[in-house]
Amino acid sequence: MITALLTGCITGSSGGNSTGTDQLVTEAAAMGRADLEAMVAKYKGLISEKMDVAGALKAKLKEIPLTEMMGEKATALKS
Repeated sequence: MITALLTGCITGSSGGNSTGTDQLVTEAAAMGRADLEAMVAKYKGLISEKMDVAGALKAKLKEIPLTEMMGEKATALKS
């Protein structure tokens, strides 16, 4: 089940890069369940951290008045 989940995520995010996807699927298939679960936990944590950062940046962008959205501060936050 975990392999299928990873395969689906990798395939969905590969942007058509089948060579990279094939390699990742092969590596995932060779891993044991404990290794896969550890990898899933690791990436769930990383994704959660990135979501927190993105949420904070989104809140900062909302504080910028619409008239200043194309200014330096907004552009820097968007980057």
